[in-house]
Formats: sequence, C-alpha cells, structure tokens
Amino acid sequence: METNYYTVEYNKNQYNEKDWNEYFSVFLKNGEPIIEELKPFRGKVPDEILIPIGRIIGAASANWLNEELEDIPGYTPLSLLQSEDGTNALKSIIMRLYC
Repeated sequence: METNYYTVEYNKNQYNEKDWNEYFSVFLKNGEPIIEELKPFRGKVPDEILIPIGRIIGAASANWLNEELEDIPGYTPLSLLQSEDGTNALKSIIMRLYC
C-alpha cells in the first residue's frame, strides 16, 4: 500500500506529544514572546502555536496561518486547528519548519 504523505492522517500520525512538549519548552525557556503581527490571533489560536511560528516565520506568520499548506493541500493552518487531529498534524508540520 502506498503512503500519502500529504494528508491530515499521515501528519497527525507523525505527531508525538512528548516531542512537542520538549520542542515548545525551548521557546518558553528562551522567553519567546508572541510577535505583534500575531497578537490579533490570540484567543483564536493557541499560544503554543503562535510563539513558534512567530519566531520561525516572523512577520509573515500572520499570512501563513491563512495560506494553503504544501504539506496538506486543501488545508490552512487555521482550518487544521478546528479538530484535534488537524491540530496534531499542524504541530507535526511546525516541528519540521526550518529554524
């Protein structure tokens, strides 16, 4: 059976809670803030998503939240946040972003 790497299911299965917690703890230890461009998303998007993408993507991260993902065509980061599986898939994608 061929694996489709461009699905929510595949990316969700790559997610590991322990790895995410360790990954996110680095941002917390460094005192990374939510950047200005992402402050309008507070309350709609968890801080644990806003902090890393702000640090990695920078000012363009506000646009990135609304753009279709190459990793999962047909989905944006904001649309993935509507379900637990989607959120886990998004976290998996974020951990693969280049720092």
